[in-house]
Amino acid sequence: GAYTVDRNKTAPIYKAALKEYATVSLEMGYNNLFFPGGTRSRSGALEHRLKKGLLGTALQAYGNNLRAGKDKPGVFIVPCSLSFPLVLEASTLIEDHLKREGKARYIIADDEFLLAVPDAHRLATSQACTPQDLTGEQVLLLEEGHCLRGHAEAVCSLTNVKRSEELAATSLQTLIQMVGGGLGVSLVPGLAARAGVTAGTGVAVRPFTEQVPGRQIAIAWRTGSSREVEARMIADITRTATAA
Repeated sequence: GAYTVDRNKTAPIYKAALKEYATVSLEMGYNNLFFPGGTRSRSGALEHRLKKGLLGTALQAYGNNLRAGKDKPGVFIVPCSLSFPLVLEASTLIEDHLKREGKARYIIADDEFLLAVPDAHRLATSQACTPQDLTGEQVLLLEEGHCLRGHAEAVCSLTNVKRSEELAATSLQTLIQMVGGGLGVSLVPGLAARAGVTAGTGVAVRPFTEQVPGRQIAIAWRTGSSREVEARMIADITRTATAA
């Protein structure tokens, strides 16, 4: 399991409860994963100004374990980095970094959004849907900061839907599992659906008959970069793969 941090909640009682939860879980020997960078790195480089946030609960848990006389009081902090040599989506991540340096961009494909519903849902047998079909539905979204959340919110703005403010998934795979569990409906990229992200999950995907917001898949590089040839080769291979 996992717990998430809701950045929209600023009440002191929420922050206190969150810190206590993290502290107690560490005392009990459960692993916690923190992102001290606060969000995704625009350039791919490591953040220089880290946000300690809940990381301080490790020291609190260690002190509590010492005072309780536990045989193994230690709490270990293991730094790690998750990075990729190229970013294939989320144009805002690219634009921020390349804004002042000049940029070149290779558009690979336009990716439409599909409606994801449980197999037993009333829309699961529809050949196609409209945004108005979502009226009154509980629409599940990815957490704040995720590049796909904004696209889904744009679709939600087209009609009167109920966006879940309490349930937010940390990944597309988790989102699909929540839909399969009957917690609501959601939107998934066409590329992900065709790659089998919903296979065996009890989730059906249906296209929209009307044009809805989608996304562009692209590769970007600095103007004049020595890696332009390789970037274009990767773009061509990716375009061929996505068109298959």
